[in-house]
Amino acid sequence: MDDNYVIQLALLLRDNLEPELKIYIEYSNELRNWTYWDQVQYVEEQGLALELSDDPYLAGLYYQAKRSAEIFQIFGNEFEDLSRLVRVISGQAGNPWVAQMLLEGLSEPTINPLGFNADALAIAPYFGGGIADYIGDEGLIEFITVDEILDIIEFGVPGHITEFEMVADLTTQHKVIAENKGIDLIAYEGGQHLVAVNWEYMENETLTQKLISANRSPRIKELYTTYLETWFNNGGGLMMAYNYTMMPSMYGSWGALEYMDQSYDEAYKYQALAEYNTASVHGEKIHPLSFDLLPAFPNPFNPVTTLRYDLPEDAVVNVTIYDIMGRVVRTLVNSQQNAGFKSIQWNATNNAGQPVSAGLYLYTIKGRAVQAD
Repeated sequence: MDDNYVIQLALLLRDNLEPELKIYIEYSNELRNWTYWDQVQYVEEQGLALELSDDPYLAGLYYQAKRSAEIFQIFGNEFEDLSRLVRVISGQAGNPWVAQMLLEGLSEPTINPLGFNADALAIAPYFGGGIADYIGDEGLIEFITVDEILDIIEFGVPGHITEFEMVADLTTQHKVIAENKGIDLIAYEGGQHLVAVNWEYMENETLTQKLISANRSPRIKELYTTYLETWFNNGGGLMMAYNYTMMPSMYGSWGALEYMDQSYDEAYKYQALAEYNTASVHGEKIHPLSFDLLPAFPNPFNPVTTLRYDLPEDAVVNVTIYDIMGRVVRTLVNSQQNAGFKSIQWNATNNAGQPVSAGLYLYTIKGRAVQAD
């Protein structure tokens, strides 16, 4: 990408894009993705040739910072109204150190002598990225159900944080890095990442169909809503969901829509994105549409299980565990709760804190709408 190409792109956008629209300028966000080896190799070679660092990886990061600043300058030269431009430097969601090094490069006069800064740090905070390979590694491909795949997204696996806890942690870390430089945090891509990396698992038709079915499940809407709330509640800004329309395959189920005229009633990811965006515009919060009691997970369990329920409105809620004889074992919730997607754990103890014996247990939930004064 030589300077003349960048100049022509800047002029094209300046003269043809509606003036009230923002223009997001980004050199590249695929300079650490080994799928695009030529690009990775190119920035490392350029950085080493310019002696930005002796380490190839760091040299590549510093070259990305340098070339980004040069592109910012070119666009700035062609625009009288600089408020139309949002200058973006893209890091790597799973590695906050990358963002630190890129922003350090922009602050270094030998790399960025004219001091052109970014307006936003961008990452791709996907969720579910390691689940397909986990299923393969654990020998679960033939046995796991679609609901169990979605349960792993929501509740995680023993000894590991959940997908949304991971998104919250990485978002928070990058938000701190961005704030320290006085810039915004945005997502250049985002959404689910239910696809295997291991080629053997990727080619497995049984696993592929289960991952596609998970993306088509009504439950994916709730998970997307939780994901969006996690991103925005932890400091994330503009989110570019990847992507709009694409048929699913062994390479992933990336489309919010599988095809352009897909029924809205069947497109649960698209529903979540559209409804969350509409609610955000109007300052509202996404809530469930109905009162639902969902299956416990895991079940059977030892020693902890999670009970899930949906509240479409604020209510006084009671969640109680009973034994097979109908006797109260444990009252888990007996209080007023706000509307939302709820969960609570039971650790197989009774109201006295004593462990209960193995066996069959039932649970009920009751909700009474809160009356406004």
